[in-house]
Amino acid sequence: MGPGLHSRIEAQKFSDLFPHIAFLDQPQGMGFAELVDWTCEAVKAQYALTQKPLVLLGHSFGGQLIAAALPRLGSMVKEVRLVNSAFDPFDCFANLQTHLAPEIAKGSGFWKDRTTDEKLGLIYSIAEHPKMAEAYWHNSTHQQSYQKLSQPHPALNIGSFVKVFTEFLNEKPHLKNAPWAGPVTIYYSVADNLIRNSATVEGWLQTFPGAKFLEVKNVGHYGLFESAELAAQFFVSDR
Repeated sequence: MGPGLHSRIEAQKFSDLFPHIAFLDQPQGMGFAELVDWTCEAVKAQYALTQKPLVLLGHSFGGQLIAAALPRLGSMVKEVRLVNSAFDPFDCFANLQTHLAPEIAKGSGFWKDRTTDEKLGLIYSIAEHPKMAEAYWHNSTHQQSYQKLSQPHPALNIGSFVKVFTEFLNEKPHLKNAPWAGPVTIYYSVADNLIRNSATVEGWLQTFPGAKFLEVKNVGHYGLFESAELAAQFFVSDR
């Protein structure tokens, strides 16, 4: 999930359907480097329980945590699967501005040399847009179902979000990831308003040169909640 979010809604939705999956609820208040350390420890603990190489699953910003942790996990990981996970997370906000406020949107080239404060300003402006939540979905019925599931759970932790993203914008860790040669499947949706698909494919090939890219139709950013078929492909234990 993204910085400042949690996997409780995913666990509530999918645990009974896919009981072999361990949904990791990330702690709040950590920077990006600390979250990578936490990811490594969480994977090692799961490996100690199973004594079998693991499949790591990442949605959205979770792909960045996996990519950064992989060099420290060695043979504990046998496969990686990502869904709607942008190579450059900031690019998501530039894409959202194009979708939500096209009259003032700037191209991705404009933001290349902008300061961290300027980029955070864009992120704040997008987060406050009245239709921001709608932009994450392709189907409003699924969005309403998700909102009902989310009501008992904490909302986005803004402080954690800002801390993680400030570090990510300053350090650019996605440009430093070592290539990983294991099997990787990356699901992406052409209807996802956050993802610029050509940049996502080109970027992830730097880290996962042998990745298989699978296009998913008619789902938004939270595609696992909009497509039972996608969820089954993503979560199934043996394919």
